[in-house]
Amino acid sequence: MLYAFVRPLAKIGISIFFRKISLSQTENIPKDKPVILACNHPTAFLEPCILACWLDRPLYYLVRGDLFNKKIYNFLLRALHMLPVYRRRDGDYSRLKTNYTTFDACYETLKRNKTLMIFPEGMTVWEYRLRPLQKGLGRITMGFFDKYSEIDELYVVPVGVNYTDAMKFRSDVLIKFGQPIPMKNYWEKYQEQPHQGVKEIIDMLEPAMKNEMVIINDPSRDAIGKKLLDLDRSRRWKPVLSFSSENLLEALHSERAIAKAVNQLSKEDMAPLEKELQHYEIQLSKHGLDDKTLLNQKIDNGGGYLWLILLALPAFLGYWLNKPLVSLSLRTVAKRVKRIEYNSPVIVGMSIGVYLVLSILILLISILTGFWLLLLLLPLLYLTGKSYILFTEINSQLKQKQKLDKVSETRLQELLKMRMNILKYISIKA
Repeated sequence: MLYAFVRPLAKIGISIFFRKISLSQTENIPKDKPVILACNHPTAFLEPCILACWLDRPLYYLVRGDLFNKKIYNFLLRALHMLPVYRRRDGDYSRLKTNYTTFDACYETLKRNKTLMIFPEGMTVWEYRLRPLQKGLGRITMGFFDKYSEIDELYVVPVGVNYTDAMKFRSDVLIKFGQPIPMKNYWEKYQEQPHQGVKEIIDMLEPAMKNEMVIINDPSRDAIGKKLLDLDRSRRWKPVLSFSSENLLEALHSERAIAKAVNQLSKEDMAPLEKELQHYEIQLSKHGLDDKTLLNQKIDNGGGYLWLILLALPAFLGYWLNKPLVSLSLRTVAKRVKRIEYNSPVIVGMSIGVYLVLSILILLISILTGFWLLLLLLPLLYLTGKSYILFTEINSQLKQKQKLDKVSETRLQELLKMRMNILKYISIKA
């Protein structure tokens, strides 16, 4: 009940935080079959929230057990389809036996042809890599067949969640689902040699997951990789009011090609490339420009000034109506959140919680007083808040255009040449 109630509100909140969320090849998830989604985990809990809201099926999750210690949290998390897993590194050795109950719940969930979501890395780290996979997923799949050997098949679907910048408001999310992997083939091996059987599952799953992700092997190349990925994204940039759709597979293939090129850069090329990137950024900043504006200088702004006029009043209302509600989340992140992986999840999660409580209060007041017009406050908050976001994005776009118009054609060509020289290092088209 709670899952179904929270899901639409969460979807609204997440779709406001991110500019675009695209899921590709969801047809790879078998229907009416037991399925485990094996997903990378770059943020604290945005991945499960996004997939729960955008997939056409309820999801069940394994979550670190210490979150369930308080009775109210235990009730709420279980109502949201979450099951506790206790880990040795969390230090609660006395609760490890509880995992057997959790695993039994997983088996029952899968037996009912439901979809279980597991993060086999076993931890959250924001990086362009897949961390070493833990053995839990292999043990669960084999434990399922130990208990229900009569079940024909259990599928594991590798999932790659790729953010343009998970910590940045109005960034994009690209999610790709790989080919489903049948697990019963490994059961015979597992029965003969349990440890080797689990190891073979993990060894098979790791490259399957990496194939759906943007991977930069060396952490020291992350900064350069991020800058080159941003340059590539400028090619696919669309104005705020553009209704043309982006091909997710094309975008993901392009980003994987960039990452591969970064991985293959020679050590000798790293220093001059970094120097040229820095020089290019400095030259752009002198004119107050960003890369996507320079590259897409001929794109029409789509009547932006008219839209600014039309959106001005609702945007003004949206700012003042929503500011007190969102500020609570922002202050909490500023004061209490220490790890970058938790910034966006806490902002999104707390904001959804605040609006959920407000929605319940408004509903109760309307019922008790009979003043049903008060319910209109809820869509008003959403529509004016969305207007404010659109207003600021269009205004920023128009300011960039104004700055662009002040730069001479000769200077623009010089900047474009700098850009082309940078891309030559990785043999990617401008």
